[in-house]
Parts: sequence; structure tokens; C-alpha cells
Amino acid sequence: TYRGASGPLYDDMITCDQSGRLVAHTTKMYPTDDCTFFLVLARIMSGTLYAGQTVRVLGENYSTQDEEDSRIMNVGRLWIYEARYKVELNRVPAGCWALIEGIDQPIVKTCTLVAAEEDQ
Repeated sequence: TYRGASGPLYDDMITCDQSGRLVAHTTKMYPTDDCTFFLVLARIMSGTLYAGQTVRVLGENYSTQDEEDSRIMNVGRLWIYEARYKVELNRVPAGCWALIEGIDQPIVKTCTLVAAEEDQ
């Protein structure tokens, strides 16, 4: 649930604008077959997430007054789950669920992803 102020970011999320600012919410982490890292399941709320994109991972305790619970990470590969299969993609637009590789290290349970170059 979004608790911030109304504004352009809010409008992008409400309209699920794929050309808007990137906002994604992660909900679950799945271990890989060899258990070396996790794939993160996220819903893209607005914007488009690209493989190789630099994102800011905002943890559960993040606030604008204390940015300690945020970290810059690079997105690895992206997949869409199709039953027991994964379909690899190079981008995922707003409104879709995706598995994300390479951002699992700072996540405890859930987090929010935003584009690293965005002003918060």
C-alpha cells in the first residue's frame, strides 16, 4: 500500500503507466535449484523494468529521513512464471509479475524497487 503524497509518482502507479517512473513491490523470494541465491518475485506497479537496469532497493524500514535501509543494485535476468516454466524476458512493463535475478542480497522479506536515478 502506498502511503506517500499525491503527485506524479502516485499518478503513474494509479494508472499503471508503463512509460512512467519505475516502482515495483517484491513479495516473495524463491531459491534457485542449486540454492546459491534467490529469485525475487515482484509486481511492477509503474514504469518498465529492464534486465541490466540499476535500481534502488528500499527495504521495509526505509524512510526519507533515514536512507540506511536502501541499496543500489543491478538487475540480472528477468523471467515471467508460466506454471512450472519460466520465460526469460529483457523487460517487464507495469502491471506484470516478474522474477528478478541479482537483487536478493539486501532483501529480508519484502522491498520496493525504484529506478536508481530517480529523485526520491
